[in-house]
Amino acid sequence: MPKTQAEILDDNHAISALGAELLPLHGESESKLSHTRRAERIRARSELLRSVLKPESTRRMVRKAGISSYATSSPADENVDVVLKTLQQIADVILFNVSFEICRLCEYLKRRTVTEEMLREALKKFEVKLHGACIETHKSCPTLKHRNTTGAAHVLKGAESEIWHESQNESCTYFAHAPFVKLMRAYMQEQTEPPPKMTREIISCIQFVVESALVEVLSKARYAMRQATKGKKDTSSPGRTTVNSRDINLVLTVLAHRHPILSGRMRALDDPPRRPRRESPDGERAAHAKASPKSAPRVKAASKPKAKSEARRARAGT
Repeated sequence: MPKTQAEILDDNHAISALGAELLPLHGESESKLSHTRRAERIRARSELLRSVLKPESTRRMVRKAGISSYATSSPADENVDVVLKTLQQIADVILFNVSFEICRLCEYLKRRTVTEEMLREALKKFEVKLHGACIETHKSCPTLKHRNTTGAAHVLKGAESEIWHESQNESCTYFAHAPFVKLMRAYMQEQTEPPPKMTREIISCIQFVVESALVEVLSKARYAMRQATKGKKDTSSPGRTTVNSRDINLVLTVLAHRHPILSGRMRALDDPPRRPRRESPDGERAAHAKASPKSAPRVKAASKPKAKSEARRARAGT
């Protein structure tokens, strides 16, 4: 079905607002690669991002943003978590921009090791402040089960209790650190070869910056969804409570030209491998009964008369 003029204008506005294609410092643009090499690069990048941005960490960041419900499947394909994939694409843009600026600064200063001062200087371009010092790696945020829930936690249930719990977490990270270290070094290698050296503490600070940016985008997507779906009265309830990828893309389109760390056209990612569909126990029994041949009804064998009873009858007759 051909697009209307309004839909074409929307697409053009989104493309111009997000910015130009992401071009590495010394590497090749993906648009100029062969189809095979481009597919290999997309597959490798998608696997690394999936190893870091997992459904559990995404759910916790969503709760940190105050979102109680979000889309976990696509109308076209139930196997694709649309919000998770959108966040992976945004994280790809953020990591690309940060690694590009760090490598550019290292090349300008003729340094081969990234220091905390260089990281702070690189983040100044994106108007992002680095809170604290990169002395040690950030601790993982405690889960709801490991926290001694007191106060209002015992009153809340379900998503509300998770939102309250995540609001108490500060200066901690949700992603696993080891996969993120591998991911960050891959992005640095994409910019220049050989890439500058980075300590785990510096990478941990970058991880905290990436997670904070993602939570900020989710918070604004929640606000935009609630305000846009309300009725004419300010006191009316929102018409929708579930945040989907369209809400996140809307916020990204609005913020990209004001926040350089989010600017750049999102790159393609592979969908995760399909999970095998599990059959319910009732369905398995029905399928087994349908596949097995029908057995013939059992015929109860006639019991043979006992010899003693026949002898007694014979005596009684005589």
